This record gives sequence, structure tokens and C-alpha cells, in this order.
Amino acid sequence: MKGYDVVFLIESLGKWPHTIDQIHNIKKVKNAVNNVAVVAIGTAVFGYLKSRKSDVLRDDVKKLQGSNVSFFACGNTAGAYGLTQDMMIENVPIVTEGGLLKVFSFQSKGYYLVTIS
Repeated sequence: MKGYDVVFLIESLGKWPHTIDQIHNIKKVKNAVNNVAVVAIGTAVFGYLKSRKSDVLRDDVKKLQGSNVSFFACGNTAGAYGLTQDMMIENVPIVTEGGLLKVFSFQSKGYYLVTIS
């Protein structure tokens, strides 16, 4: 089986548990997935904040980063809410081109899009 490259687009803070579950589900099948990217826009960007009271999402992100999963925060959303890179979880860049253009970039490289809204 050829492995797929997948990009998740998440728009809402409340959809993080579902997104993390979906990533774990697709990674369960041996060799089904090569790389996963997660691009957060809208209120989903708040899930990346170091200052969040819950460590569950932060721990999930850190664990997944070690297994070919990359996370990105929308620069437009971050700017609108006054969020800066130093407020984000380690290794989660704020993408200056914006979240949607980051998704388009992944799609142009053959990534399959999964939208979680």
C-alpha cells in the first residue's frame, strides 16, 4: 500500500479532540500514511497556546510531532487576536502566508485535504 500525505484544516477550538482522534485513526493502519500536516485557522489556533489550562492537547501535539505530524497556526488569525510565536507550543510555527495558503501549498504537493469544521 502506498502511503498518503494528508493535511487537516481545523477551524474551531472545540474540534481538536476529533482532529487528534482522526490522526490517530489513520496512523493505526501500517504504511497508510506518510506525512500529516495540521493547519489551524480561526479559534482552533487557541489550541496551540502554551498558556492553556489543559495540557492534554499540548501533550498530544508533542507526541504526534515525533511521528511525521507537523502543526501550523494561521498568521492571519494570530495577527487578528494579537498572538505571537512565543505564545505558541514549541515547534508550531505561525505561518505568515496564512492558513489557507499553507493548505493550498500542501495540496499542490499532493496532500489530501481533510476539513474539520
